[in-house]
Amino acid sequence: MNVGRRRERSEYLEMAKRLSVYAVIMFLLAIVQNSFLSRLNILPVTPCLVIGAVAVIAVIDSMETAAIGGIVGGLMTDALGGDGIYLSPLFFFITALLVAVFASKMMTAFPSFMALMPIACLTNGGLTLLRIFLLYGTVEWGHVALRVLLPEFICVFCFALPLYPLIRLCVLPMLRRGAIMKGVI
Repeated sequence: MNVGRRRERSEYLEMAKRLSVYAVIMFLLAIVQNSFLSRLNILPVTPCLVIGAVAVIAVIDSMETAAIGGIVGGLMTDALGGDGIYLSPLFFFITALLVAVFASKMMTAFPSFMALMPIACLTNGGLTLLRIFLLYGTVEWGHVALRVLLPEFICVFCFALPLYPLIRLCVLPMLRRGAIMKGVI
């Protein structure tokens, strides 16, 4: 019984280490998103980098780690650049669960991330749509879809692509050799 408890405790410690790395990465991404990218006039919308990080975590790590990471990422996003309606933790949690469910049947590789990233972009669009509806009430939905949701989808997808190798490299030292060889974290 002691061996089982030690193994379980060791697994929780490893997960806590990875979560701390993920939290630092999401904090830095939230700062970049809310300070630098929000000031760029060449972008039609501000891309959400944290939702991309949540999708990466859901692909390369366990569902539990992704769910916790989604909540942490949502809290950081709202704390650093919230607009009064704090729904990001819920939507990032949902994103993490959706992506992790599909990722559980796929390899933890970059093509899998690219295939699952539209799910994250769609949930981010749902969050944007809900915020627009709650803040402004009735709007022209065609205008919102073409001027806000489509550019946001494209920007989030494009800006999230480099996050996969960066986050994977950050947690690589924490992985066991057997996990690296099998492609499982």
